[in-house]
Amino acid sequence: MYAHVSNQDRYKIINEIERDNKFGWNKICSSYDKIEIFENNCCSFSLIDQVAVYCQKLTQSFYQIEKNKIKYYSNRTKSFHSTQIVKNCNQDYDFVYRISFPVVSADKKTVLIKITQDCNCMLGGQGGTYVFKKINNCWKLINSYNYWIS
Repeated sequence: MYAHVSNQDRYKIINEIERDNKFGWNKICSSYDKIEIFENNCCSFSLIDQVAVYCQKLTQSFYQIEKNKIKYYSNRTKSFHSTQIVKNCNQDYDFVYRISFPVVSADKKTVLIKITQDCNCMLGGQGGTYVFKKINNCWKLINSYNYWIS
């Protein structure tokens, strides 16, 4: 059965993934990147959760990233800071992260998310579509699709 995942839950999961994997995304584009969902990147979800995945795929374009909802952990200050939400995501030579609407399993233990680090220059950046699983209260990367680096 499809279980609704609230926006509050999604932001909590995004912040936990950032904390546990130390992305350091201090700037994020204000629009969610579109995530392509195919059979091969749904194999990390149970058959029942695949219904939830497809429902979220259909609704992902209705959402925007809200200000002051995403945080990043600074190793320098050993504290969390609000991520800057950037509207003009194509400024030359300015690193910005782009993330997709996180697709969350019904039990909120598995997440499919596209993450791109973009320098807005000819070469420099990386990204892919990732599957994270919550194991021992920590989000672990368990699979990646379409990974690229330049």
